[in-house]
Parts: sequence; structure tokens; C-alpha cells
Amino acid sequence: MKLNKRTVHSLINELRSVIDYDLNIMDEEGVIISSTDKKRIGQFHEAARIIISNQLPSLLVNYDDEYSGCKEGTNVPLLVDNEIIGVVGITENVDETSKYANIIKKTAEILFKEYAALEKMTQLNEARMFFLNSWLNGEVTDISRIRRKLEQYGHRLSSSNASFQAVIVDNINGHDAARSFLREKIKSINAITTWDNSCGILIGMFPSGPEIKNYIAGVLRDMPDRDDYYFAIGDTVDSEDRLHQSYNHAFSLYQYTKTRSKALGVRYSGISEYDDHQLGILMNYIPEQRKRDYAAALFDGFDSITLKDIVPFILTYCQCSGSINMIADMLFIHKNTVQYKIRKVRDVTGLDLRVSRDMIRLYAAADWYLLTQE
Repeated sequence: MKLNKRTVHSLINELRSVIDYDLNIMDEEGVIISSTDKKRIGQFHEAARIIISNQLPSLLVNYDDEYSGCKEGTNVPLLVDNEIIGVVGITENVDETSKYANIIKKTAEILFKEYAALEKMTQLNEARMFFLNSWLNGEVTDISRIRRKLEQYGHRLSSSNASFQAVIVDNINGHDAARSFLREKIKSINAITTWDNSCGILIGMFPSGPEIKNYIAGVLRDMPDRDDYYFAIGDTVDSEDRLHQSYNHAFSLYQYTKTRSKALGVRYSGISEYDDHQLGILMNYIPEQRKRDYAAALFDGFDSITLKDIVPFILTYCQCSGSINMIADMLFIHKNTVQYKIRKVRDVTGLDLRVSRDMIRLYAAADWYLLTQE
């Protein structure tokens, strides 16, 4: 086992709180790699090299430069599994420092084991996240390798696992909140969590989209801040090598929802499935200018003030599948007003919301009108 600089710097800081003397930690070559006296870092420490070469239990330096690069003090080896991995030195009168040598040695060894374990865990987590993100992005497609890696990182797949979903997880308070949710709340054996620089990610191994949606809803049920979260669920795929397709769709849904929410002046929250928004997402790929031209041509008969009322009405009509009662309730208007607006849209545009083909054209125009407004 080798000492690394990040670990020994943390070690020096901890030991400094135990004893009020200058401290040095030397590596297996006898080079000072961390010190409370910053000027000494990088210098050769002969006493440390002698301890390591001769397997000594300690070595006192009785005066400055008795050994090359050494000051008066006490030096003891750091042992892990009976192997010397370095040396810790206490700089000061040997009569004083020798009293504390064993305390510092034991404290340093205990702390180093803890830091080493933490470092190993951190490296494992980083490797796990790198693999999961590579899998999500379609950079790893060999099914046997995917299964082997998942098992290596503790995600055991049963023989019945044949369905996968990628879910983008976001929180209005920032990505740290989303990551905390994934770490603390997602406990199902059918769920794997990770994240990238922009959002949290949940990999589901549920039979279908509705089942993972129900699972997420169950986790959120008793959370007072549940309305702060948004989940974009990609379509369900039937094999590991197709997960990137679900991820791409989940990310498209996430971006589409953010854009629409900004245009409508509302915050995005809740749980959305890609299958429910495919049409809007696909239409979103049409060039911006083409959207502007289409909406402008279709709504040419409306003035700008009327459009601010008609566009939300059209979208609500489509959302409610034409139910007059639902539309009236959602917009807080009378049912007769709903009928009046339907006729007004037909008279101005020549398209009837009650006709499926016309409704699709009006929905596209209303959606694009909103999304292309500055």
C-alpha cells in the first residue's frame, strides 16, 4: 500500500490537532510528502529512509542535521498489515517528542486505515459512475460485459430482468437536492442511481413505464417537498444494449418539458413518461423559423391580445381531449364560453377543434407559437 498526497495532507491536519509540534510524513523513499512546515515538503529525510531500510521501530535525531535533511525529533514507522508504508516524524527536543511517539504512531495508523478505506470507496464509486454513464450514453453495448459490471458493483440482475427504463431526475432547488434524493430515498433492488453534471439519473429495471412511475410516486407520497421534483421517464426497452435509447428519450422529454414550462411561465414538476409526449417532442425537432411561419400563418386572423387567450385555450382543449366540463373547470369559465371559443377558433382559422386532424394542426400551431415567443 502506498501513501498518496491527498491522504497524508488530511492525516497531517488531523494529527496537528493532537499534538502542538511540527509533524512530517515521509514516503517509502524517505521523501517528506506532507509537513506542518511547508518548506520541508519534497526534501529527503535520511532518518526515515534508515527506518524503512532496516525495519527499525523508531529512530531519534538528537540534533539538527545529525542525518541528512533531518531536524531534532522522534521518527516512527507507519505500519499497515505489518508493512511499513511510511514514517511520521515529530520535530522538537527528543526528551519531549519521544513521549508522544507511540500515541502519534497509533493515531496515524488508525486514521490512515480510515482514509484509505474512504479513498477506496470513493474510487469504486467513481468507477461505478463512469461505467453507468458510459452505458447510458451507448458507449458500452456488450450485454455480457454490462451484466458482469453490474454484478461487480452490487447490482445483481435476476434471470427475469428484461425491461429497462432511464429516468432523468431534477429538483427546482438544484442538482444537489436531486442527488440527495437518489442517495437517500431510492432503495428498490430494481433501481440503480447515478448522476452527471446536469441532473440525477435513475436506471429502472421494472416491467413497464407505469410500474416505475408508481414506484416513484410511492417514494414521493410522504415527502413534503415532493412538488419540487421532476421525473422524465424514457420508454421501456427490452435489453441492456438498448438502454441508451431510453436515456436519449428521457433527456429529450426533460429538455422539452423545461422549454415548455419556461414558455408557459410555470415550473415543471411531477412525473412524465416519454410515450405520453412523443408527438410534442418529435415536433420540437422542426426548425424554429418553420414553427414561427406555421403558427403565424394559421393564427393570422387573430390580434396579439386575443391570441394570448386563444392559444392556452387550444392547448387546454387538447389536454382535456375535448371534454367541455373539464375545460370549463380548468379555465374557470362557463361551458357556454367554451363552446363560443371553439366556434371562434373555427371561424378565424377554418379548422375545427372537434375534428381530430384539425385539432392536431391547431395543437401544433399553439404549441409552437408559445415556444417561439421571445
